[in-house]
Amino acid sequence: MILMNILLISLIHLLLINRLEKIISKSLFNFSTIKRPNSCNIFDVKCVGMPSGHAESITILALLLYYKNYISFSTAMLLILIVSYQRISSKMHSINQILVGILLGILYSFIYIKFGI
Repeated sequence: MILMNILLISLIHLLLINRLEKIISKSLFNFSTIKRPNSCNIFDVKCVGMPSGHAESITILALLLYYKNYISFSTAMLLILIVSYQRISSKMHSINQILVGILLGILYSFIYIKFGI
């Protein structure tokens, strides 16, 4: 039951909350003009873009699984690193986007843990 709740929260976060974050950011900060790192200079301010939703979601999933003792801390970190590396190597996100995504994932994980997941 706990494992199913963790997976459900991760899916809801990926499919709903992450999309809402993007809609709000696009309307507030005009992020619709920001390109992926492979289509502009990664040092350009306009390439900062949205935080990586993939890094955010895998961080939430891995930390919740670790918190409930389903996986070890090193396994959780390995999962986060693998997904982050894939996003950077495929030029879908910059390092800054990955780092902010991981930080947001940590924040959301603490919120979910505090409210009893």
